[in-house]
Amino acid sequence: MNRFFIVSIWLTLIAAKTNLRASSSSSFATPDYDKSVSEYIRSYGYPFEEHHATTQDGYILTLWRIPCRNSTNDKCIPVYLQHGLLDTAFSFLYQSIEENLPIKLYNEGYDIWLGNVRGSRYSLGHTHLDSGNQHGPYWYFSYDEMAKYDLPAMLAYVKSITRAPKVKYICHSQGCALITALGALDPEFLGSMVNTTVALAPAVYLQFQSSITFILAEWANLINVYLKVGLNAFLVGKEWHEAIKLTGYLFPEFFMHTLYALAGPVNKPSMPIDRVPVLAAHLPGGTSSFNMIHFVQASKSKVFKQLDFGREGNLEHYGTAEAPAYNMTNWQRIAMKWRIVYGDRDAFVPKQSIVELMKHVSTCLLYTSDAADE
Repeated sequence: MNRFFIVSIWLTLIAAKTNLRASSSSSFATPDYDKSVSEYIRSYGYPFEEHHATTQDGYILTLWRIPCRNSTNDKCIPVYLQHGLLDTAFSFLYQSIEENLPIKLYNEGYDIWLGNVRGSRYSLGHTHLDSGNQHGPYWYFSYDEMAKYDLPAMLAYVKSITRAPKVKYICHSQGCALITALGALDPEFLGSMVNTTVALAPAVYLQFQSSITFILAEWANLINVYLKVGLNAFLVGKEWHEAIKLTGYLFPEFFMHTLYALAGPVNKPSMPIDRVPVLAAHLPGGTSSFNMIHFVQASKSKVFKQLDFGREGNLEHYGTAEAPAYNMTNWQRIAMKWRIVYGDRDAFVPKQSIVELMKHVSTCLLYTSDAADE
């Protein structure tokens, strides 16, 4: 009995138990459900390009571009969007074409770039390591490596193609942790690349979180079980993708309410029910088990720091007994505007986390929403 069959039966039984029926106005009336990213964008008459950037440690990353109409336009400024944990850049695109953020920015004249980090389903390439081996060394990374290698490679690639002086950066969740870590590691580089950051629910200081996702993961010790059986990849593979896609298609209401339950309570879900299968068709993004452990560690720490391998592992990896904290004082050397958006009842990134981040980064304006982190 393969994993796909087990996962499918498990999800179907849970969905059936909720007595939620698939809506006739949802997935079956959504033509975008089975489209690839390029088909989706181009079917509405917008241009689309796929690019690849290779990191210093050999990971081949996929970027999507919606190039501005007129490169001589003063507004043809590159805007780079970075997705969150267990996600892909499609999370910025799943809304109806007239509602999704990248298309709105494109219509305003911007040059749109969307990056997919290592280990996500659209960035599984490597110069010599095999991502198909879920027990192998390809998966030896956390968001430390994404910040150190992935983000610099993709930002530098965007600048090399556009020849723009600087890029505007929009991030969600993990994507915001990456730019925060990069600024602490290499403030000169980041300051030369980005002039504005718009942070959506930035997952940096997580000690205040109360997400049921992390509570259950810690209680069940799920991630360590993955590592003990040699699975370095987390929620990666065709069986996971097909199970999530099928659940979102057959039980969109159940799927939507599950997502909101994990993020935090809302008065009324804002996700249109007919877009749920479209989003589910591109999930899960996947990541490494080490990255998940790093996030669990962050939820227990008052300091934004690198992955803790334990005393012996830290000595081998860092040359110190403790995992080093990111040097947040380096942010004082970066001239960058921040705009932070958070949800009042976001269980994963509550207001206390935002306040802590604002103590360290550059000039901030704060925006709030009555919704949970979407």
